[in-house]
Amino acid sequence: MFLDFLLHEMTALRYYIPLIQEARKSSIKCNVYISRSGKYNDPHKYLELLSLLCFRYDFNVLSVENLLGRENPIVTLEHSGLGNLPPLNKKQKIITVTYATNFAMPGAYKNYSDKSDCILAPSKYFAEYYNVNFKNTYFLGISKFDVKLDKVQICKKYDISQEHKKVLIIYPKPRDAHKVDLHQIYKDLRLKGYSILVKTRGKDPVSSDFLRGDHYFEDYSWHPHTTMELISVSDLIINFGSCAIEECVMLAKPVIDFRVKPFDERGFEKLYHYDYAKTLQTTFTQEEFTESIDFLTSSDFEKEFKKAQKECLVDSSFNSSNSIINFIKEELYS
Repeated sequence: MFLDFLLHEMTALRYYIPLIQEARKSSIKCNVYISRSGKYNDPHKYLELLSLLCFRYDFNVLSVENLLGRENPIVTLEHSGLGNLPPLNKKQKIITVTYATNFAMPGAYKNYSDKSDCILAPSKYFAEYYNVNFKNTYFLGISKFDVKLDKVQICKKYDISQEHKKVLIIYPKPRDAHKVDLHQIYKDLRLKGYSILVKTRGKDPVSSDFLRGDHYFEDYSWHPHTTMELISVSDLIINFGSCAIEECVMLAKPVIDFRVKPFDERGFEKLYHYDYAKTLQTTFTQEEFTESIDFLTSSDFEKEFKKAQKECLVDSSFNSSNSIINFIKEELYS
């Protein structure tokens, strides 16, 4: 029994590898077929890393052209790389995994809904919230959260102090960075005794040494993904409307969010409306900021995180990969 994966961008590995690990427990052999995206996360730029990952997690790496004539289900990440697929036969059923809230963008899901035999979405709540009526949609959880994150090993990996209290700044897009006083945010955090970790995307590097904080990261690890690793070892998260709020909730980390986006509603907006999150405007005062830090780092939000998971996503103890692989075995193999 085989399961095939289409890898058009390295970003998909955070979803794929937990599924591959679960599939191997059922003796399902996995193949990852890479295609060219031309982006900073093009798999062809990471062939050496893919070689290491395929050895560690027991899967094969091949070119997308080799999907021609096979008879196994194909896992894809939304529409990423669908245009590079060779002609498929009836046995090559497409399983589409949704990514963050991309499916909520006007018309976005139409890029793959008609091509997919089934769509795996994180939760019924957000499908209904965004009024997206997927055909053949199954709410089986989020495989990227099945990874085990060892805080001690992560700190060693990135040479981060285990004892010092840490704040992760999920850096804003260049479009929005000028809208808020980042220098003041950093200064206030340092006054509160925090070591500052800064995470940005490889395509949006931070040039200022000061704004790179004490530890600066781009996309150093695709699995486990750097952002999830850094969230897991941090005491507090500073966000700027990014969908990383999903990771903050699933990893139970309090967050301060600054409203810098050019549109009113943030991705996963509902997740910000629990006690573990504070929202500040770009005109924030030092008093507002420090009071938010004190409140979020001196309170126990375990019940709030569990409530948000249960109402909007999936419980962090749920094994989504097991649920998905069992579904594939039962429904998609003829």
